[in-house]
Amino acid sequence: MIIFKVTKLKKMILCPDCHSAKIKKNGHTHYGKQNYKCKDCSRQFVHGSTHLISEQTKGLIRRALVERISLRGICRVFNVSLSWMLSFAVREWSKAPDDLAAQLPFEKEGAPIRKLQIIGFQIDEMWSI
Repeated sequence: MIIFKVTKLKKMILCPDCHSAKIKKNGHTHYGKQNYKCKDCSRQFVHGSTHLISEQTKGLIRRALVERISLRGICRVFNVSLSWMLSFAVREWSKAPDDLAAQLPFEKEGAPIRKLQIIGFQIDEMWSI
């Protein structure tokens, strides 16, 4: 008599960020779907979610950030959440150098101007009409 052991075949679930197979269940979302967490990069995700943002869209968002369009405006145009937009913007801004390749202006003789005054402020996200 031959007895076969029947096992459930689990679908291989990979992390959408680091593509690791070290995944654990992490509760349920408020919609009742199973939530997973990657043990390598700690990213939480729902398997089979279609809420991924393509690299092409991220490139367009980078260009919009360079053009200094408001963050909420970018969220409305590209249909992304404000929390994702803020974390993406912080990651992109942290890649920029601290001095932004600034150079001191020179006088006519070639000596640098000693006194440089920088006054700047940004209020575009704080006011509304």
